[in-house]
Amino acid sequence: MDFTSHEYTLETIVKPSFPQATDIRILENKKIQHLINFSSHITHLTVEFRQNGETKIEKLVLKSPLTRPLEHSFCRELKLYYKEQQIYNLMIPRLHKIPTVSHILPVHYLVKDEGIFVLEDLAAKGYSTPPKRFELAESRCILRAMAKFHAATHKVHRQSPELLQEAAFHRTIALDTVDIFKKPWQPVICELLERKNGTHLVPKVEAAMRFLGQDNRALYSMVQPAHFKFIALNHGDMRKENMMVKYAQDGQIENLKFIDFQACWWSTPAHDFLFYLIHSVPIEVVDGQIDTLVDAYWQYLQEALLQWDCSVDYEKSDFLADIEKLHFMFVIWLPGWCVINCSIIPEEVRNISMLPDKECFRLLSKCLDDAQFAEALWGWLLYCEKIEIFDILEKMISKPL
Repeated sequence: MDFTSHEYTLETIVKPSFPQATDIRILENKKIQHLINFSSHITHLTVEFRQNGETKIEKLVLKSPLTRPLEHSFCRELKLYYKEQQIYNLMIPRLHKIPTVSHILPVHYLVKDEGIFVLEDLAAKGYSTPPKRFELAESRCILRAMAKFHAATHKVHRQSPELLQEAAFHRTIALDTVDIFKKPWQPVICELLERKNGTHLVPKVEAAMRFLGQDNRALYSMVQPAHFKFIALNHGDMRKENMMVKYAQDGQIENLKFIDFQACWWSTPAHDFLFYLIHSVPIEVVDGQIDTLVDAYWQYLQEALLQWDCSVDYEKSDFLADIEKLHFMFVIWLPGWCVINCSIIPEEVRNISMLPDKECFRLLSKCLDDAQFAEALWGWLLYCEKIEIFDILEKMISKPL
């Protein structure tokens, strides 16, 4: 697949995206560089065509698979392309029938088996990736949209229970990739603890990382849908980089859309909720306002379920219990947090797994010189200790799963 070829892109991708159009031509075909996307290349396309007697111009985004053998095989092994294909083929058409949810989902024009997706270009419509993590007021907007997504997917699940059997949605990359991110970042995290006089946490972190990398099958048994009273399709990678936001003139969020659905899976919505907190909210807000955030999400979820006549035997105490069950995931997600928030350019981040251990540590430890990065990571480690995650993991280690 030669996506640099004008003829290939026109004949195989653009024309099938607009089957009713004529006189189609590509005005722009520009690949985006320096973007943290671990599964796809992103290309902006501007297309001109005639339809219903009018000349139209559409701005599109083309997602195409990574071509280097190692990266490509990794993505295929995790079924990332297949997951997203099934989302656009099976779920999003159903979700678009729910008016209050369709506005938070992207419009797609083409889905191909090879991991090719043609979507609306949200940047051309005034959307952008949030420049910084969300404070409390903005988080309310995000949590409202997240609750609508979860409630809608729960409704679709009840209408079409066979969707729960889709094999691609039974696994979470949060566990599949734990070793990939853990290996290069664990020594950096321990180095930070040494610098911050947190040496008492070093053995706890090392033991937790060893345990969490031993047997993912056992951990999967703890997060499968059968263990929760309420299940929804989780986005699975609910961080600000996978949201496109349109801001009003006063700087408030006017609208947002979730993008990149390669990591979707069925589980408790507490998974997306916690993932969002660690990846998109400053630790100071989480530490000081966790009860407010929980209450906000819970209220929005109940409102959405009530609006769509989905009576559910799921109390707030059940949601809190789900959060407690998944607290250990914070430790799993910390290396992933490092990848997203470090100052290293995306191409170097992709290549760290191929570097010798010493060279990898030399490169990544430079991130600790970034005061903002180091303080935020230190804050998360202290928070994990505060809510006794390391103690919980220690009990899990002493009691085989």
